[in-house]
Amino acid sequence: MFSHPQDQDIHRDRKTNTPGIAPPLATKTTKVDAKEKDIFDKLPSVPLVIEGDKAKAKEGIKTVTPPFSTTHEKDADPLSSHHDLVRSSMYIVPADEDLFELVGLPMLVTFQPFNELVPVPEYRLKDLVRCKGCGSFPVPDSSLPVDRFKCSLCGFVNDIMTDSPSFSSHTVDYIVDGKQALSQRTWYSGESLPRTSSVLLPSCRKWKEPCLVFGLDMSVTSKGSPGYAAYIDGMKDILKSRNFSLFYKRFSVVIFGESPCVISDSEIGFSISVLENVESKGEGSQESVQGICSPLFIDTENLTEERVDELVGIIENLSTGQTDMFAGLVAAMQLVSYTGGGKLLLWLGSGRYTLSSGQTILQTVIDCGLSVHIFTSEKNELENVTMLSYGTGGSVQREGIQASLSDAIMKNSYFRCSVRVVGSNGLKRRSIYSNGSFENISNVFFPEMSSSTAFSASFSVDEFLKEGVPVFVQCIVEYVDLAGDYRTRVINLRLKASRLIQQIFIGLSFDAMFCGLCKYICSEPVNMLENIRKAERALVTSLVLYKRACAKDTSLTQLVLPDPLKLLPVLLQSVLKYPKIQLSLACRTEMAGEIMPLSVERTFRMFYPRLIRISALFTVSDVEELAGERLTMRHLCEEDSYLLDTGSKVVLWFGRGAVDFMDEMMSSEVVTEAISRLREIYGAPMKVFQMIQGHQDADFIGYMVEDQMGGYPKYQEYLTSLHGKIVKH
Repeated sequence: MFSHPQDQDIHRDRKTNTPGIAPPLATKTTKVDAKEKDIFDKLPSVPLVIEGDKAKAKEGIKTVTPPFSTTHEKDADPLSSHHDLVRSSMYIVPADEDLFELVGLPMLVTFQPFNELVPVPEYRLKDLVRCKGCGSFPVPDSSLPVDRFKCSLCGFVNDIMTDSPSFSSHTVDYIVDGKQALSQRTWYSGESLPRTSSVLLPSCRKWKEPCLVFGLDMSVTSKGSPGYAAYIDGMKDILKSRNFSLFYKRFSVVIFGESPCVISDSEIGFSISVLENVESKGEGSQESVQGICSPLFIDTENLTEERVDELVGIIENLSTGQTDMFAGLVAAMQLVSYTGGGKLLLWLGSGRYTLSSGQTILQTVIDCGLSVHIFTSEKNELENVTMLSYGTGGSVQREGIQASLSDAIMKNSYFRCSVRVVGSNGLKRRSIYSNGSFENISNVFFPEMSSSTAFSASFSVDEFLKEGVPVFVQCIVEYVDLAGDYRTRVINLRLKASRLIQQIFIGLSFDAMFCGLCKYICSEPVNMLENIRKAERALVTSLVLYKRACAKDTSLTQLVLPDPLKLLPVLLQSVLKYPKIQLSLACRTEMAGEIMPLSVERTFRMFYPRLIRISALFTVSDVEELAGERLTMRHLCEEDSYLLDTGSKVVLWFGRGAVDFMDEMMSSEVVTEAISRLREIYGAPMKVFQMIQGHQDADFIGYMVEDQMGGYPKYQEYLTSLHGKIVKH
């Protein structure tokens, strides 16, 4: 049923994640049935939709939703925070609970609170004006006298004792100076230390500034693993960098072994402290871990090239036996607890790692404000150690280790982030989808966030809303910056309620909807496929309503897609075709950790990358001007070369006939400028890979999501299947 001469060999083996033997590309591009091509060209096309959206933006046509993320226009809504900070799947909210259920699609609001593309005004205040009823911040409103304000979220009328920037700006960043304002913060982002029975912690914080901890497994196997030399070289480059002391005032080195060792500074030079009394008490034990690590740090201001070489020499000369992960983590947690938070950069190269304490240790690591970034080789098995990284806002790096280590350090990070998302009366917050962070009644805790970190919150309607009334969502992020300042960032989103079904569909946003759905899908790696099917059923329910209410006169045999949802089917089927979906639970867990913190733009490009002919780059001044090609092998030419932008990496693919020009293209200023521009757009590092047609280019072929792949149908047949479900509904 799902076979076609052009598509039958485009697949990956589910067990090995390798491509089958494919015929030459020419056989895929020259023998295309004319009738099928005509049908294919009429299907909703991502590049065409993007071009149309760009044209509307240039003509100044105003739409209910902000410009799609794929256009990157900067026409921000003056009644909300900038759409690069917050994006909603619905800008027109169903006005009652029954209508919300009838629409079928979820209301998902995605926040990227520290997006560096958006300048946010800063104010240093000793006291913050907040609603006494719900604790939220004022939303700009001139409907009341200057001595009072009515809370836009809960309706409580407050007396104003002092002025506040929140009355005039939808996005504000406060530097909190006063004792009263500090006392109102959550314990996580304040001066308090967590209370835990798992480990002993210092009695107080010695420094306000966050710190950095290098962690290494120095067993013989680990030191001989691919990537170890790159980690050591990366660490040496960073410590010798003049910019290092601008980010961190102190760091430490923890050697993970049977008993953890800490290398620190002393009056006679570097010293090694073996922590014999830091040990785990076994799986399921409720006993406290005895012993506490002293504040053993190295000041960055005192580093010289000679001292760095001496330190790295000491590290490389150490050798350990069996690795006790729990004991090493305890030492790192205790060190970080002396400071304002921190991150652990951990090298693991011994093949296989596991944590018997599981979820308990993850909660403790989060409470201590420690994020874990793991650097390892491709073949190492991390099992539940992966969740330790993703659950704390960290990452797992298996390639480009030296560059990744630098990227993890030389960037603005925000520590001990306490996030609260609230909606106005009539909205009920359901869940927050983030990188494994634990959620309590009102707050979600992130040990670390960066400028590219995003998360989504889902809402439902639980009250009757009047037609046309404004609906508000506010995000409050309390955090500690690299300088040790206590800060609070406030972001506001203004929506509108309606009972008009046509208006509700006009107010949908496909990119924010897709981003939120991806975070929901990845919230349970064990149930990923089932969650995709749930998202698909929600889409079917919505399309049934649209056809009955807004397209009554169309034929039963016609599939009707509202403009804002035209691209959602191709995006959902691309998630099904993503290779890691079909692999082990460990692979799906790692994939979930990669997707969860992605912004709207990067999520979209991860599953539907921008495919550009490199020759087209010479005709424009900005890569953003190019909408790209459709992701199908039938549109590729083996005489040409292409740039594939996935939001996190760039693949340069050269057809057989373009190999002779490969070196020229790779060194071209136009190509390097395009890659630099993409790094700027996403605010994240972009790895660059080079591939040649027919030579280990399976990764590139795997992105051709409009073709049949991995047992799933090609795009047009997926739409046919979707239409069948709508007709049967």
